[in-house]
Amino acid sequence: MADNVVSFLLENLTQLLSQELKLLGGVEDQVRSLQNELSLINAFLKNTDGKRHDNELVKEVVSQIRNVAYEAEDVIDTFIMAVTKHRRKGKLGKLIHSCNRAISFHEVANKVESIKIINKNIHDNRNKYGIEIAESSGGETEAEVKLHKRRRYVEEDHVVGFGHDTEALVKQLIEESAEEKFLEVCSDVKLSPMSKCRRISIHFANHPYISSNPCESSNNRSVIGFQGVVGLESPLDKGYYLKWLCKSNKLVRVVELSNMAICCAIPKKIQNLFLLRYLSISSGLRRVIIPNSLCNLWNLETLDMRNSKIESLPKGLWKLQKLRHLYLNGPTSLPGTDNEEGLPNLQVLTGIALNHYTESLFAKARFPNLRKLGLCSSSVQESRLLILSLSSIHPLRHLQTLKVCKYIYKLSNPSSLQLIPTKLTLLDMPNFSPSFGVLCSLTNIRILKVVGCDNFVLECDESSFCQLRVFKMAKLNHMRWTMKKGAMPRLQRLVIERCNFYMMPLDELWCSSALQDVEVFYPDPKLVKGLQQFQMRDGCRLQVNPSLDPFPTTN
Repeated sequence: MADNVVSFLLENLTQLLSQELKLLGGVEDQVRSLQNELSLINAFLKNTDGKRHDNELVKEVVSQIRNVAYEAEDVIDTFIMAVTKHRRKGKLGKLIHSCNRAISFHEVANKVESIKIINKNIHDNRNKYGIEIAESSGGETEAEVKLHKRRRYVEEDHVVGFGHDTEALVKQLIEESAEEKFLEVCSDVKLSPMSKCRRISIHFANHPYISSNPCESSNNRSVIGFQGVVGLESPLDKGYYLKWLCKSNKLVRVVELSNMAICCAIPKKIQNLFLLRYLSISSGLRRVIIPNSLCNLWNLETLDMRNSKIESLPKGLWKLQKLRHLYLNGPTSLPGTDNEEGLPNLQVLTGIALNHYTESLFAKARFPNLRKLGLCSSSVQESRLLILSLSSIHPLRHLQTLKVCKYIYKLSNPSSLQLIPTKLTLLDMPNFSPSFGVLCSLTNIRILKVVGCDNFVLECDESSFCQLRVFKMAKLNHMRWTMKKGAMPRLQRLVIERCNFYMMPLDELWCSSALQDVEVFYPDPKLVKGLQQFQMRDGCRLQVNPSLDPFPTTN
């Protein structure tokens, strides 16, 4: 565990020195010195991994390293918060702040000296520990490279088979061990003082304790909320949890409250959580306005409001230059801007209403690294007013996943769509069938999901969907699907859920040598009859839910 503490702090210091040098005015040398000391200590920790249980001296040193690393992190984060607050103050506030700044300089210097002493002790007593400290190569090990490659190709929606590993991990996290426990579970609402914790989770039932507990200064870095009893209303103000965080948890980096089944309003003082990197909340059925003060969180990387109804996005959104993931329920329009501002690090953008302004932002490369995009309209009637051409996303050269909801497509120029992403989801698309022939010719689609379409016609010739691996269809009425030999040659997984077929190419599908997995949920009688007549070939698994037996065959 201490390895992760030191590595994480080391990563943060490296980022600060490379990106936020102005915030470190006066302590830059101390922070750089701290970075060097932690690099050496990190090498020691890697060499002692797996050998600590047999060496009491090493265990004691590791414990000291963990404690001092936490303290160093708190001192530096507090210093950065003080500098940020200094920028917002008037003349009197800045004069008072100058005294506090001098104290902060002293605290940072002292903490660096503490770590230097530990590092010197490690070096002087390395023979006593019985471990030689090797120089770090700075590169990935062969095992890490292989693991990274395996992770890159995981595309499944559900990963199974890790039940035993999950139980072992939970046991390791919450049970006492030679090192500090990562997670402590308290069933009593009279919790231990939260100011001493680095990570806390709040159950809905603990609101009496939170509401009566004074807002003491806390060093929490992550706060996660869990849902309570269904139907139980919280007596607290709907925005209480965030207000409480803004008062007492100013060093927090991760806030996850979307699973608490409460409505979270965003207070203007959200800007006090200056170090916040991840924010996920829910407003339920209420509409919520995002205050412009949220855009002062320049460290924010993820904003998840998929369970919220949002009136509009603040104009200051363009100041969030570190933003990587923006999840919205939609449809939400992007705020206007008079200059060339963009979000260069944004990778995920969902719930966006496509209009001429949004298309202009795509054309001007305001999102140069976008990899996942979700577009939607509020109703089918509104979508009839706007014909969407996929050529509008052509400038998004890194796009991998596209989801479109309730829009009419106009596909007439396949040559402009060769950069279409590898994963495409079509949801509640009216009158889309005439354009599907164009999509069939696109060569990059590997995962295709079609949900909630009527009178859907899919006619595949010999060259259709040559790279398609996964095809999921759900809630399709009066679907007509035909395939010629050679279509979908690489299809491995087929999922059919609550679909009504006028025609389906069962013969062609069963002859496909690549098909490995077929899942059918709530099939209509005609499909049941077709499935009962076919013998699955070896190597292909068919799963029907509910089972075929209760369904009568049609004459």
